[in-house]
Amino acid sequence: MHLFWPVLNSNHRRFNASPLHLQNQLKSILFNVKVVIDWRTSEKQATPSVSSEERRGEE
Repeated sequence: MHLFWPVLNSNHRRFNASPLHLQNQLKSILFNVKVVIDWRTSEKQATPSVSSEERRGEE
């Protein structure tokens, strides 16, 4: 029974449209968006240090 549980679980997720499921889906989407935004902002913060290293290389 334990071996078949992931299959049943995935089918249950596929057809489940309850408010709780939609809420969890929305949370995961918002979390992914937050991760991308954090990555973008950290990338922007890292950019000046890269440009300063390039300036050192030019000198």
